[in-house]
Amino acid sequence: MLLIPGRIKKDLRLVEKKLGFYAHKTEGILPGVRGLILNGGKRIRPSLLLLSYRLFKGLKGNGTLKTAVDSATVVELLHAASLLHDDVIEGAKLRRGNKTLNASMGDKTAVLVGDLLSTFSSQIVSETQNFEVLKRISRASTLICEGEIEDVVNSYNARMTEKKYIGLVQKKTAALFEACSEIGGVAAGASTAGIRALKSYGKNLGIAFQIVDDILDYTAEVREFGKPVLSDLAEGKITLPIIYALKKAGAGDRKRMAQIILELKQKKHGTENTMREVKSILTRYDCITLSYKTAMKYTDGAIRALRKLPDNEFKLALKEIASFVIRREY
Repeated sequence: MLLIPGRIKKDLRLVEKKLGFYAHKTEGILPGVRGLILNGGKRIRPSLLLLSYRLFKGLKGNGTLKTAVDSATVVELLHAASLLHDDVIEGAKLRRGNKTLNASMGDKTAVLVGDLLSTFSSQIVSETQNFEVLKRISRASTLICEGEIEDVVNSYNARMTEKKYIGLVQKKTAALFEACSEIGGVAAGASTAGIRALKSYGKNLGIAFQIVDDILDYTAEVREFGKPVLSDLAEGKITLPIIYALKKAGAGDRKRMAQIILELKQKKHGTENTMREVKSILTRYDCITLSYKTAMKYTDGAIRALRKLPDNEFKLALKEIASFVIRREY
């Protein structure tokens, strides 16, 4: 379980209240979507932003808390919008244990609701009248879109390299983690050095988070993961475990992996037996362990970035999040 200081839980309730307002507004336009916003999973991203804020402001930072809460609401709305678009692109039927919006109401509706949530986030961030916050939100939004496009372009690409994969992850996932950490420091009036350290923390944490997410697709149980497992490769995603298999496997297994990827692309057969074969190859060459070692390298980098920042309960919580990311099972 992720341990969050009591002060942050209080701050998060303010974020939930603001999200509730926009959930109600969305429900008024399209009944049946309120839970989409309020069923927010672990709320890691807004927690990061608020912890980064409190790291510098401590318990007496209520003067600029509104900027931090508004920004935390923005990043959660952006995250929800990106998930909606992801689900449409991937044809996903399940998310956080619930039926996806595209599965229940169709692709067009899901895309339009995602666009609406993005519009809400733009409205909120403009009202903060903080150019530094706006700049970081805009950069993250751009990088997320670039990452989504690169993800599609590289579907079923058996020549995907680790370097290219990490670059894609930096855009698609880590950009928002990075923005959350930075914006918390900006809202608190932290020094340039402090904001730079938070940026490094968020970037490294985001990369580790996505690597573990990609590992869990091959190791988790669906009831814990909240979405179908063994689906990434079937959807054309060449993630780190597969990249290591293509790199480390013997000639025969490497050729078979490439063949499987081609067959999945051509939709020549079902996936159950194929995925069992893929998992066997991953196990044979220790690809899951290798992927975890790479993720640990990035969580270690995140923790190192915190060294020169103030020592308090909020810094300890940021360290705990890094530890949680690497050991999580869902």
